[in-house]
Amino acid sequence: MIRGILSVCAESIVRDAATNHVSVLNIIEEINTPTFPVAISKLSSLFYLVKDEEDAVVNELSIRFIINGEEINRFPIHSDFQNKLKSRVIVNLQGLVIPGPGTLHAILFLNDKEIGFWDIQINHTGTPKIQTTQG
Repeated sequence: MIRGILSVCAESIVRDAATNHVSVLNIIEEINTPTFPVAISKLSSLFYLVKDEEDAVVNELSIRFIINGEEINRFPIHSDFQNKLKSRVIVNLQGLVIPGPGTLHAILFLNDKEIGFWDIQINHTGTPKIQTTQG
């Protein structure tokens, strides 16, 4: 059975080609915004997966973004364990629009089975403050 043992969302996740090390920069646990909808310009997700010997090496997964019970986006992901028992899935988005406050769930699915997730609290901070000057 394929299962996730680590999930995280951050501003940036980078895999070094020479060392195969992964760096997670600016983990996102909460977003505060005065207005909605709000666009998250950079959002990366890392899912560290393990499988049993009898599980498929190549899998078609999907990452779904859900807030307040509404799926706001979904992306297919091709996963290849390359004959190993562990694999990493890294997803880099260049924009995700959040319609309102709540808990944003980034969930990795194999078919309809959840295998990893990360939650981000989206908070409404009130009306934006505008400062004016007269000259």
